[in-house]
Amino acid sequence: MIKLRSFGKIATLLALTVFSASAANAGDMEKQAGFGIVKSSGNLADTLSDLENAIINQGLVIDYKGKVGEMLARTGDAVGSKSPYSDAVYMQFCSAKHTHAVVAADPRNVAVCPYVVFAYEMADGSGVMLGYRRPVGAEGAASAEALAGVDSLLEAIITEAADGL
Repeated sequence: MIKLRSFGKIATLLALTVFSASAANAGDMEKQAGFGIVKSSGNLADTLSDLENAIINQGLVIDYKGKVGEMLARTGDAVGSKSPYSDAVYMQFCSAKHTHAVVAADPRNVAVCPYVVFAYEMADGSGVMLGYRRPVGAEGAASAEALAGVDSLLEAIITEAADGL
C-alpha cells in the first residue's frame, strides 16, 4: 500500500517530469516572422489528433481543416512540381477573447482571424512537423500586446500537441 506521503512525492515527480518535457519541447520551437514550428515525436495521424485536442482543450472550435497535402499531390503533374510532403493538413479557428482584444487595439487587426495551425509529414521520411502562422497586424503598442496574446495561445497549442499531452 502506498502511504499518502509517498503518493504526494510520486505526484510531484510526475508533474515535474511532464513540465520538464513541455519546457524542453517548447525550447525547440523555431520562430520566424511568419511562423513558429517544432518537430513532433509522433506520426502524422497521432500529431493531427493531438493538435485537434490541443485546440479543443483551449475551449476553441475548429472551423475548417484544409488538406493541402492532398491538393499538392493531385495538382503536381499539372504544374510540373512534386510535393515535399507525404501529407500536410492545416486547421483554422478563432478565439473570441483574443480576437476582441486585437480588433479593439486596431480594427484592421481583423486580418489576424482565423488563426492557422498545421502539421505535415515529409515525403523523405525525415519526420513530422507542426506549427502555426504567427499573427501579424497593425503597428502600435496596443496591437503588439494583443497580438502577443494570440501568439502565446498558438504556441501553447503547438507545444501541447508536440508533447502529445
